Amino acid sequence: MTTNLPVLNAENEFKIAIIGMGPRGLSVLEHFVHSCIKQAPKRKIRILCIDSHEVGVGRIWRTDQADHFMMNTLTGQVTMYSFGPDGGPARAGNGPSLYEWMRDQSKIDPNIPEAGPDDYAPRVVYGHYLKSVYQSILDNLPQNVAVESIVGTVIAVHKEDGAHSLHLADGGGSRSVHKVILTTGHPQHEPKGAKKQFMRFAQQNPGLIFVAGDSAACMPLDEIPSEGQAAMIGQGLGFFDALLSLTVGRGGHFETVGDKLVYKPSGREPKIVSGSRSGCPIFARGKNFKKPGQSFKALFMNERSLQSARIRARRERDTEQLDFNRDVFPLLHAEMEHIYLKIEVRHRQGPEKEAEFSAEYQQRFLEGSTRDATFLAKYSLSDVTPFDMYKLARPFAGMEFLDNATYQTALRKVMLDDIAAAKRGNVDGPLKAALDVLRDVRDTIRHAVDFGGLEPRSHRDHFLGAFVPAATSLSSGPPLMRLEQAVALMDAGILEIAGPEANFACDKREGKFRVSSPRVRNTFWLAETVIDTRVPTTNLQSDSSALTQAMLANRFIDEYTNGDGMDHCFEVGGLAVTEAPFYVIDGNGEPNHDCYALGLPTEHTRWFQQVGSGTPNTVSRFSKDAASISDDIYKTVIELEQ
Repeated sequence: MTTNLPVLNAENEFKIAIIGMGPRGLSVLEHFVHSCIKQAPKRKIRILCIDSHEVGVGRIWRTDQADHFMMNTLTGQVTMYSFGPDGGPARAGNGPSLYEWMRDQSKIDPNIPEAGPDDYAPRVVYGHYLKSVYQSILDNLPQNVAVESIVGTVIAVHKEDGAHSLHLADGGGSRSVHKVILTTGHPQHEPKGAKKQFMRFAQQNPGLIFVAGDSAACMPLDEIPSEGQAAMIGQGLGFFDALLSLTVGRGGHFETVGDKLVYKPSGREPKIVSGSRSGCPIFARGKNFKKPGQSFKALFMNERSLQSARIRARRERDTEQLDFNRDVFPLLHAEMEHIYLKIEVRHRQGPEKEAEFSAEYQQRFLEGSTRDATFLAKYSLSDVTPFDMYKLARPFAGMEFLDNATYQTALRKVMLDDIAAAKRGNVDGPLKAALDVLRDVRDTIRHAVDFGGLEPRSHRDHFLGAFVPAATSLSSGPPLMRLEQAVALMDAGILEIAGPEANFACDKREGKFRVSSPRVRNTFWLAETVIDTRVPTTNLQSDSSALTQAMLANRFIDEYTNGDGMDHCFEVGGLAVTEAPFYVIDGNGEPNHDCYALGLPTEHTRWFQQVGSGTPNTVSRFSKDAASISDDIYKTVIELEQ
């Protein structure tokens, strides 16, 4: 689309602003500069790279954080370059993966640990990698391209006569640009509801502390006293980060004694109790035994089957929107169950029988008889626990415990079983191989759910309400060692875990926070500190960002709504954007062809925008998204030269 852009200065520079320079913004920059290197446009181009914390790195991956915060993606599966090294200097287009960079950098920098391609890196190390990528782009810019690094906070964006005016906080002034890319990353919210109640209760009772949810590196965890009890809401990835901050971050350490991991306390750790809906920490990722680039090939959950489902929906319900539980999940379940059972057959009866089972399972799926008892007995599977993703994610659903000791015994078994399953890995371990399917078919799931692909109620209740929490707990967990460390901290008497459906409340009589579970009788804790370890999800209305609220107020952006505006309507919380190249849609429902949004601001409009890197030797969705924006902007530059 040709845009009649104004001349913003005497040199007739084409100006681009990237607001938010973490991995998403960095990827757009990398792709765009790579295009300029390859095709050398004549027009002068200036790119403003703006971040409130660290340009090229962002807030979450900041390089001043502690080294006990870990990534949950393998070093060999992470890159920020479009292509790998080519013998020349690292630059936009070509450069090392995180693993390759660490391998080389660890030889000259004692702060960079050695790591294999199947190891996990500290988040601070990834931050340094991002910083090196950004610098490599700056060091090898084409002559007509300038990049301006701005540490500052954009508080408003206005569209004026075809240009965009950016206003920065703290006397940063205003800048006019032709194109804007919003890659602002993880939101921060003002406490509301129970969180606001906890904050007020802490303010009214000296000695109490409430820490609102955020990245653990940004939380004031050093202020939590060693004496007393600290309670943690949530048991996802943020829980492990906060847990390590209050233990290893205070001088404690882990040792292997025999075949057991043991925690040696420093004496400066508070007592910790954590709780969540499931009653147990998020499960560990299986050890990786897949080869680089290897992924599961779907047999049932593919675009062809989804298209068939949309045709049925149009014929039967006069809509192309799918019902997740009826049209999508059965396909996904079949993929996981097939892997789960066929690996069991391989272990029990060998690879030839595995191939025979696989062929018969595929046929029986079409007939709806994969759980037939005779079929399972034929392959010696009668004693195998049926695969049930939701039961796996909520192992204590419907259960009650007489006391805390009974619950802790059951919890410990679940955690140790998960550790054992994780050690078997994602190729030969039936459980973790099946759950790895959730990672490998993410793009297909997106194809089903993005941009209102699901009926509003199903999107809200079946997908976001039930499936996403379960899938996250089963497939997006931490490295195996984190669960082992949690068990060691339980053994050391540092950590206790409240039961299912954990309840956090303000006990006004005691003047403390109270933690309990309705499923575990005669058990509660009183705590002086509550830490919300849940990283805030995208919700434009409660986002505390001045920029977000200003853009909503002037209708520069709008929230995506799934539905027709009638009774069946669901405001998802994320930015309304078009499909690629992701033009922002304003409050009048019109796309702004000079403003784009990518990543977490668009979560729920598009699913799983937390991804923070590309994958080596693969055209990943992360890379495709950045390239689509880069290509659209580059197309405008070329059109202006014609």
